[in-house]
Amino acid sequence: MNIFCTIFLTVISGVLVFIISQIIMEFIIKPKNKYKEIKSKILSCKKMFDVLKGKLNSYNMEKQTKTIKNLLNSVAILEYYNKQEDKRSELNENFREGLNQIRDIAFELAGFYEVYPKTSEINKEERDKIINTLFNCDNKIYNFKELDIRCDEIIKVLNDTIDKIKI
Repeated sequence: MNIFCTIFLTVISGVLVFIISQIIMEFIIKPKNKYKEIKSKILSCKKMFDVLKGKLNSYNMEKQTKTIKNLLNSVAILEYYNKQEDKRSELNENFREGLNQIRDIAFELAGFYEVYPKTSEINKEERDKIINTLFNCDNKIYNFKELDIRCDEIIKVLNDTIDKIKI
């Protein structure tokens, strides 16, 4: 009888330990890992826009220098114009890709806060403001001349977001 009681208590304690570990995993460890993943995506997106800003600056400097040199040769002007169009379309594509990533991060952050509302130290109004700001990054119409300004605005939004969610 004593051996059955020991076996029973061992099985019950093993099951309880398993259940408690799963609860801890589901409600504490997984939300923290997910939050860290979202934070890292925001940081990588910011880094991408920093790089894009650098490319825009070098493009503008290169454009100014080459324009003066190429005005002397009409064939070179056409070649230069075609190269500039390729660079411009590549930068536009990179910018659009970055905006899509920000939108995806906003969706992911909104979903995270719905599933785990008590995980963050930020109150609901502040979370909603952060998410709406990220969503609104994509709403403004831009052309290539505004790309530099928009890039600065987005970097500022991402920096504010990073400060608010305490990365």
